[in-house]
Amino acid sequence: MKEGDFTQIVTGEYGRLYQKCFDYAKPFLFLPYGIPTLYMDECPSERFPTIENASETLFEENGIVINRLWAEGCIRENIPEFEFMMFHELRHYHQKAVIKQYRDTGFSEKENESDIKQWIIDYSDYKRNNGDDASRADNAIQMIERDANAYALSLLRLYHAHDSMGLNLGLPDITASDAAHYEKRPELRPAFMEAQRRYQNEMSATRVPIIKQPKIGRNDPCPCGSGLKYKKCRCSQYHAEYR
Repeated sequence: MKEGDFTQIVTGEYGRLYQKCFDYAKPFLFLPYGIPTLYMDECPSERFPTIENASETLFEENGIVINRLWAEGCIRENIPEFEFMMFHELRHYHQKAVIKQYRDTGFSEKENESDIKQWIIDYSDYKRNNGDDASRADNAIQMIERDANAYALSLLRLYHAHDSMGLNLGLPDITASDAAHYEKRPELRPAFMEAQRRYQNEMSATRVPIIKQPKIGRNDPCPCGSGLKYKKCRCSQYHAEYR
């Protein structure tokens, strides 16, 4: 990496959010070299010509670089978008680590061989998103991008499964159906099932139990113990009209 390529190594609020995302994603992803260094680059630049170019994975340098203007907007307006993109880039890092393992050893226990071969093809002729509609569409349909989007959305849903944080993300239409498929993957399915169980338990705990009142005849003694017939008693316990 050439000196001066980046404005700074990221710390502070951005670094804290990134560390939390890495810690959360690590059990689900193949990240063999530890947490990649997070860098920040200015915009416009050769790497980030527009604010739509949010981030980039630098596998050989063991790093991820983010667009300053984009990141500042996320922190002000939509933190889950920043979290999503960190999961997205960590998934790209996972892809490249799997590809390296496959090239070095001839196999990978993490992914299907057909998926790895398609990732290799996509990276060899990668189509960047340059901010215009055509390049945005070409970028989004690449399998490495569909994979990173779907996996990142799945992780973000898990990450916020137990809070009220809204997820307002401008993603391709295909991402939702891709994510629904990914959430059945062996490494993700148990986590989603546990999240669903926890949600159901929390909902059950907040329900007010319905107590079925016994049928009381008008001339029966009121169950409140007043000694009066039910029709003469004015207790609020068994007479809703006196509550």
